[in-house]
Amino acid sequence: SAAAASGGREHIECVDGGAQEHATRKSWADEDEELAAIGFSACSCGQLSCVSWSFLVFLLAIVIGIVVHNPSDAALLPGFFLAPMIVLYVIYWRKLRHKIPVDLVLQNFAFGFLPGACIVMLVELVLSGVFFLICFN
Repeated sequence: SAAAASGGREHIECVDGGAQEHATRKSWADEDEELAAIGFSACSCGQLSCVSWSFLVFLLAIVIGIVVHNPSDAALLPGFFLAPMIVLYVIYWRKLRHKIPVDLVLQNFAFGFLPGACIVMLVELVLSGVFFLICFN
């Protein structure tokens, strides 16, 4: 089977004996445009959907909560945001910003970051308990 990309769509040719079947599949970018066209992102504002705005508001609420609770902890915030911003700049902004919508990048980051952070917290809690039992018993 041979595949060739043409015009944002992937064209796949399957050869079985002497018969050829042609099938076209839509790329993720085409599907995203069609969902926007039918009003799937009804509460979008600008280029961002409600999910992306919710994630950004959630991050802002965490930052405000940290600053209000203990202003000296605000010095740690650049350390939390600097590494992801550098990765997004190097990987996404410099090379892919014209090919991949920023909304898709934010949604993938949000749904990778939040569950991943929760799992890491649970694993660290278990490891801390095991460490405590081993070292202090």
